[in-house]
Amino acid sequence: MGLLPSNQKDQIKVAMGLIGVALAGYYYSYPYTAKAAELETVRAHVETLDGQNAKARARRRRTPT
Repeated sequence: MGLLPSNQKDQIKVAMGLIGVALAGYYYSYPYTAKAAELETVRAHVETLDGQNAKARARRRRTPT
């Protein structure tokens, strides 16, 4: 009695199940990798702009009008 099935029909079922799980993992991870990199670039740009806005607000508060 082993962990893997002994007859070929069940072995094929296990192999197809593993292939299905692998394809599901690929489908989940691969398409979102490029989008995640793009979102990281946009997030960094927004943080830079936020910092510049904070400096401008602080400068505006210090200078009398």
